[in-house]
Formats: sequence, structure tokens, C-alpha cells
Amino acid sequence: MQNQIFNMIKFLHLVEELKCVFRSNKTSIHRQESSAEHSWKLAIMALIAAPYLDKKIDVNRAIKMALIHDIVEIITGDISIRTLYSDKLVKEQKKENEEKAIQEIIKDLDINNRNLLYDLWNEFEKNETYEAQFINALDKLEAQLQQNKIRDIKTLQDLEKNNILKELESFFKFDSFIENFKDEIFQEALTIRKEKNEN
Repeated sequence: MQNQIFNMIKFLHLVEELKCVFRSNKTSIHRQESSAEHSWKLAIMALIAAPYLDKKIDVNRAIKMALIHDIVEIITGDISIRTLYSDKLVKEQKKENEEKAIQEIIKDLDINNRNLLYDLWNEFEKNETYEAQFINALDKLEAQLQQNKIRDIKTLQDLEKNNILKELESFFKFDSFIENFKDEIFQEALTIRKEKNEN
């Protein structure tokens, strides 16, 4: 038992480092957002959006998935969506690097926790279950929502220019609520852009 507690504490010290992994997005006080903050907001989004989905899901599983989906970034760092969609080599190496990272991160945990965290992370990556599709869609929407909050139109313009928005569309088609949610978030972005262009 003492060894398990020691290893849990060691793991918790390690995952604290997700607070220090910075993303390209900024917070509303204009400092870089951490991956931990993004994961927290994603979990909140999952909690409040789940009741509106076309299909009943395991909400607890979805929230757990949201909380750990980017845990590998402790080792790999965050890769911006622009880089991911514009650099084929980065996209190819991402899966292998992240698989090594998740194994390294969970290696000292007991078998039950190792299996739980690996299964949640892997389910998110495969994007096959309704819960995984839900969290993958919200993952994309959270980033745009954050850009809307700080009134950033440059990122939206980059996504449009590089046809990334069209590629992202496939993430939202599985559920009518998610499609409507996406439409509202991107409409807000377009309104912000229009207001900025008029000033």
C-alpha cells in the first residue's frame, strides 16, 4: 500500500507539469494558456453539453477523458493545429511520440490506474466511441471559444486560409447539437471579425 501511495504522489507531481505546458492560445488576461487550463475548461464544457446530445452517453467517462486527453503533452509539448495540419512529418511522428509518452507517464501507477488512463487516452485518440467523438469535437471548439473570448481573429483567418476549417468539419457531423454548438461558436467569431474590420 505504501508503495502505491508513493507512486501516486510521484505521478501527481509529474502531471502538475501539464500546468507548465503552454499552448498558442492566450487567456483573457493575455498570457499563454496552459494545457491543464484547456483540459479543465474542456471538462466543464462536457459536463454542461452532455445532456443535449442526440444520444445518452457515459458523462463521467467523457469528463475523465477530457481531463487526461492531453496528458502526453507533459513530455511531447503542445502542437498547434496549424502545425499539425501543415507539416506531414509532425503529424506522422505525433502518434508514435505520444504512445511512448503515455507509457512513460503511467508506468509507475498500479495496474488498474494504468489501464484506466491508457484506455481513456487511447479511446480519445481513436475517436470511435460517442464519448470520444464528443470530447474530440469539444476539444476543437474550446480552442475557438477561447479565441473568441480574447477577440482573436488572426487564428480564424489562418484556419480559413489553409483550409483547416474544412478538414475540421468532420469532427462535428456525428451529433446535431454539436453541429449547432459549432455553428454558434463560429458565428460569434465571424461577428467579432466583422466588428474588428469596421473599426
